[in-house]
Amino acid sequence: MKKKLFIYSLVSFGAIIASLALISQSALAVYTPAEGDLVKLSNDSAIYYVNGSGQRRLFVNAPTFWSWHSGTWSDQNIKTITQPDFDGLSAGENMAIRPGTNLIKFQNSDIMYAVTPGNKLCKATANYGDNWRDRLVTIQNSFESNYLNDDTCRVDVDTKLPNATILQYNGSNQKYYIEDGVKRLLTDNGFNLNKFQDKFVVKNVPQSMTFNSDVSRPLDDKEFWINDNILDLEVGDFFYQSSDSFNTQANFIVEITQENDLSQNIGIDLYIDGSLVKSIDRLAHKAEQYSIIWDNPTIGEHVCKVVIDSKDQVDESNENNNTKQSNCIVTKGQ
Repeated sequence: MKKKLFIYSLVSFGAIIASLALISQSALAVYTPAEGDLVKLSNDSAIYYVNGSGQRRLFVNAPTFWSWHSGTWSDQNIKTITQPDFDGLSAGENMAIRPGTNLIKFQNSDIMYAVTPGNKLCKATANYGDNWRDRLVTIQNSFESNYLNDDTCRVDVDTKLPNATILQYNGSNQKYYIEDGVKRLLTDNGFNLNKFQDKFVVKNVPQSMTFNSDVSRPLDDKEFWINDNILDLEVGDFFYQSSDSFNTQANFIVEITQENDLSQNIGIDLYIDGSLVKSIDRLAHKAEQYSIIWDNPTIGEHVCKVVIDSKDQVDESNENNNTKQSNCIVTKGQ
């Protein structure tokens, strides 16, 4: 019989105020930002993570903070900085719940989600054991935009646990990390270096839940801590350029913009009047233009659309800027 999960709320982030009284309020020295710092202002309980770009990223509530960190508040080495030093840090994206840790819901809904890489939300109704309530937390409605719905993912009695899950099979102490639908052996060293927490391991998983196994890549190193290098591919420009003189090809130009070169191919799809007419795979370089050809084009006005990372091969900080559409008039070349 399918188990039905019921939703409840946890305590708010305001409870950290009393705990932060343990942080020293001595005279503040000039602050030099360093990646990985945890900082706050003396008159505010909010805590921020400082990334390698000198940005401050807000932990929106206590459950979000504790999905990444363990111990007590006094263990965290939180630095209290001055207002000028705080203002010198540019605002980065809010921190989201760490993938593979808490189940979440929003205040305005009873739908429960698992969080997967890329801050994607996967509806979850089962497979987290009898203590699923212990990992369920509530996120304020105003921070719902920090996440992306993944309509292709669902966790119920007939499906497998999603990416970023750490699991142990029934009767075994061996841990596995799920990545791209494949289980990787997780060593004690890898568990500790990646700051995983035992309370988030899904235990007593039935042996009937099978995954492909990547025996060549045991997880024994640091790979899955806070990642501020998540790419953001974006369509910078998209336009029709020309047809050849025999009207056998129409050439479209798409510009892909991002901060860094990408060492893997991404899909680029061209749609004409809602129909896919061409797909290509290319290495994505920062601010580079690519040509995508429509074979045997129809002369006239069309609705033209391009989609990049069309196979969803890249985890991005923003998945909503990978499409651009325009009206285009295809003419015969000279």
